[in-house]
Amino acid sequence: IVFVRFNFSHNGVTPETPTDFSDLEAFGQNNFSKEMYDFNKVIDFIYDLATINNQWDENNISIIGHSRGGGMAIMTAVQNNKVKKLVTWAAIADIGGHMPKGNELEAWRTAGVAFIANARTGQEMPHYFQFYEDYLANKDKFNIQKRLGKLDIPFLILHGDQDETVPLEAARQLKNNSKNGTLKIVRDADHSFGTKHPWTDRKLPSAMNDVVQQSIRFILQ
Repeated sequence: IVFVRFNFSHNGVTPETPTDFSDLEAFGQNNFSKEMYDFNKVIDFIYDLATINNQWDENNISIIGHSRGGGMAIMTAVQNNKVKKLVTWAAIADIGGHMPKGNELEAWRTAGVAFIANARTGQEMPHYFQFYEDYLANKDKFNIQKRLGKLDIPFLILHGDQDETVPLEAARQLKNNSKNGTLKIVRDADHSFGTKHPWTDRKLPSAMNDVVQQSIRFILQ
């Protein structure tokens, strides 16, 4: 399997510091439309490159997304017919449910920016209100449950039963609203499947190793 991992253009890291948030302005200006644009650009690049060098099959592209990236992977797979299989790891099932409401939303609107503490780095991560405006402008396109009904490709849903960030019920919703979804529950696994950043061990934790092996088997089917 040819494996490609990429960073979204506005996720706050740079080519010089690919594991650190060194561009907080870009992070604050990120939104779902930009991420979907990036995702499709990467898929198109891989497809076009395959047709040039013939080192892999451009008609057998699978995508994997974790957490919010899993939701983005779902929406991209629906839109891009180059994608033939989809795998999500601890994916969200609803974008709107994670948006601020009431007084918190109004405070965000008034200030134009909200700051969320990064538990790993201690940085105050800015989220500009344009993020919410982009969501409102594309609310139907970003409705994961509604989009799932249009997904015809094989879909593997992997989720830990001890996920403290995205509840297991989200995985069940994805399964129930998809045509070809297969749910595999990873026992005693949290949201990151036992991993942390930075990861310095040469071996994966058992939960993540299980996730990787199940993903490989699914892709090779």
